[in-house]
Amino acid sequence: MSWGWYSYDMDDPDNDYCAKTDIHDDGTVHRYEGTYGDFGVGHGHAVYGSMDDYLDGSEPDWVRSSYHPSSYGRAWEER
Repeated sequence: MSWGWYSYDMDDPDNDYCAKTDIHDDGTVHRYEGTYGDFGVGHGHAVYGSMDDYLDGSEPDWVRSSYHPSSYGRAWEER
């Protein structure tokens, strides 16, 4: 089980940034960024060990860039 939220730039409608942040029961934070701001194109995935790590701006424990070749065309279910 997890809970989370979507993020986008409300102040700049021309900005294509879009992301989803999930907090998992084990305390890890999973951040998904849409490729070119579009989850239909693909998405990256970063995992932080804790909310403190995420909020402190620490480097993620694991990351796949939204522009990595395996991120393009990646179905949401594949996370």
